[in-house]
Amino acid sequence: MFAFTVIKLISGLLSPISIVIILLSCLGFSLKKSLQRRVILILAGFLYLFNLRPVSHLFLYPLEQWAYTQEKIREEQMSDAGAIVVLGGGISTHGQWTRPRPTLDALSRVFKAHEVYLQFSEQLPVISSGGLGFPDDGIPPESLVMAEVMDRLQVKKNIAETQSKNTYENASETRKMLENKNEWRDAYPIVIVTSALHLPRATACFKKQGFNPIPVSSHYISSSEFIWDFKSFIPKSQYMAAISQALHEYLGLAFYKLAGRI
Repeated sequence: MFAFTVIKLISGLLSPISIVIILLSCLGFSLKKSLQRRVILILAGFLYLFNLRPVSHLFLYPLEQWAYTQEKIREEQMSDAGAIVVLGGGISTHGQWTRPRPTLDALSRVFKAHEVYLQFSEQLPVISSGGLGFPDDGIPPESLVMAEVMDRLQVKKNIAETQSKNTYENASETRKMLENKNEWRDAYPIVIVTSALHLPRATACFKKQGFNPIPVSSHYISSSEFIWDFKSFIPKSQYMAAISQALHEYLGLAFYKLAGRI
């Protein structure tokens, strides 16, 4: 156990972000001018803190706990759902190496939507929502890429909403599509499948459009418990990336609220 701990510690210290923090700290301590030293050391300190798991947890937990709580509260309303909407999570492109395919985030959403689809005895339509694509570069809308996976999973009523470019348009374009099909009704009960981090904003957008959204989280980034061990002190770039995602959601919620979108 001790050897394993030492190996983990050494590997953590040899990661790129740890090396950058160490070099910045060494640079700060080597400077003679106190102002420059303070600026560099403060920068190194913030870089260290924002790459720690406990700090990322502070940013992620409120959003993901909301998703978990609301999902449990609305679980009993699942039987009233008229459709399942899975929101796009991006597509992965690698030039000529592979065809465009859903990112791991998007795939987790697709598989969760399929799980819900099976719970309803394969009766509900599944709407893949997301239209951001680059046709000139041979990159289709992400909804079509997700719908292709749904086809392979043998979803009977598989629909792609290809016009939306953000979360607000996911909701508004889905409503337009249902209206065009004469399937819209007020307080339309609909299952929303996306990441737990994204659920608060997505749910609010669909509610604003007149839906009765039933949130379902595809996956979590953080944990329901505050984890504190020796690894909590080892910086990892994935935690800063998670903080960046959380900040994107907080800013998105604030902007959407000010713009009247939620």
